[in-house]
Amino acid sequence: MPTYIKDTTDFLNKFTAIQQPLPENAIMFCLDVTKLYPSVPRKEAREACKTALENRSDISIPTEDVLKMMDLVIEINNFSFNGKHFLQTEGTAFGSHLGMNYACTYLGQWEEYLFQNSNLQPYSYWRYVDDIWGIWKHGLDELKKIHELSTNIHPQIPTEMRYSTDKNLIS
Repeated sequence: MPTYIKDTTDFLNKFTAIQQPLPENAIMFCLDVTKLYPSVPRKEAREACKTALENRSDISIPTEDVLKMMDLVIEINNFSFNGKHFLQTEGTAFGSHLGMNYACTYLGQWEEYLFQNSNLQPYSYWRYVDDIWGIWKHGLDELKKIHELSTNIHPQIPTEMRYSTDKNLIS
């Protein structure tokens, strides 16, 4: 996904490549999806994964086979706590090898919806799993509208926002 950050080095490289000077009214912002892994809506995440799988170049394993394996991992995820066994019925597990890709793929579709439903786009925007960083140039009121839109995309996926207009932090 074009907005995805692989690691700290990738972030720093992208950050230093931001076109300077920044717009006069630049606002640095961070969005955090709270409790992403246990909150990922399964139906929507499965559809996002299916779309991503249908667009891959290597189709040596049929999409339906990958989805069946994914469903097994997601739907038959049991764990124990205080001597009792539980079956996780929403989201995905934190320790699952599939969890990060599953959550990231869903959030990729989530952010597409966010920007398709906004007339304004960020100056810069990147995401590492559920942590989003960007620069906004359309004023604080419009940034707050984007935050509100992001929180209302799905009731299970609320976001928290932090921002700064301090030019020393972003230039």
